[in-house]
Amino acid sequence: MITKLHNFYLLDGKLLYVCKDFIGFNPMISKPLVNDTERVYDTKTKEDKFEIQGSVFSVLLTSFFALGPARGYEKIEILKNDRKIISYEYGGKGHGVNYSEGNRFLVENNQAYLTTQGNALRDKTTNAIYSDFVEYHNYFFWFENIIIPRVTSHK
Repeated sequence: MITKLHNFYLLDGKLLYVCKDFIGFNPMISKPLVNDTERVYDTKTKEDKFEIQGSVFSVLLTSFFALGPARGYEKIEILKNDRKIISYEYGGKGHGVNYSEGNRFLVENNQAYLTTQGNALRDKTTNAIYSDFVEYHNYFFWFENIIIPRVTSHK
């Protein structure tokens, strides 16, 4: 049975991710990657590390909150073996102007690395979040043996 989540699917109880760049199934998942939740009117940076399958990943979480309506940003950078594999920033410039820069994922060598927040695992019908994921915490997903979709043209 398949269940649609916000940005994922559940297939037989395991996570499935589908986008135009890759299809990944049953990923290895990091611990929650959480910046301090305290909103300060300054830039805050937090460094962290986690290990998956013998590989050590370094994480740099940066956030900035400014005075005014919806201004600020969050940035997540993930390094594997001192090589940056993810660099993604999103935020608001005020008065409803939102932006995002960088990539949430990297595809290489039949693998994909992806970072997203827990709300991407929200069931659209029940509004419940899959497993014990937390809505605004970041998570890192490592998919092995991915499928790269082919685009065919119809003439």
